[in-house]
Amino acid sequence: MRFLLATLIALSFPAHAVLVCETPHCDDCAAEIPYGFTWYVGQADPGEIIMDPHTFYCVASGPELAWIRAKFSGIPMRSGMSRAVVWVGDDARFIALNVV
Repeated sequence: MRFLLATLIALSFPAHAVLVCETPHCDDCAAEIPYGFTWYVGQADPGEIIMDPHTFYCVASGPELAWIRAKFSGIPMRSGMSRAVVWVGDDARFIALNVV
C-alpha cells in the first residue's frame, strides 16, 4: 500500500525540483494553519503547518533532495540515482520541522 501511495505521489509531483510536504486531508484542522508547503533551497522557514500523524508526507527531488541528503545523514534514503524520494511519518515530520 505504501509503495502505491509513493508511486501516486511521485506521479503527481511537479516536473521541476522541489520539496513538498503536506497533510492531504484534515477535516478537524484549523483553517488558518496551512496543510502543507512547497520549499526550495535558500527559501525561508515555511512556518507552522498541520502534520497529521497518519497521512503527513514529504517528497523531494533535484537540489532539494541533494540538500536533504547532505544535511540529514540519518534520514532513510534510496540508494542509486532516484529522481524523487518520499518520506512518511516521523521522517517526514523531522524534515518539515528542520528545512532551514
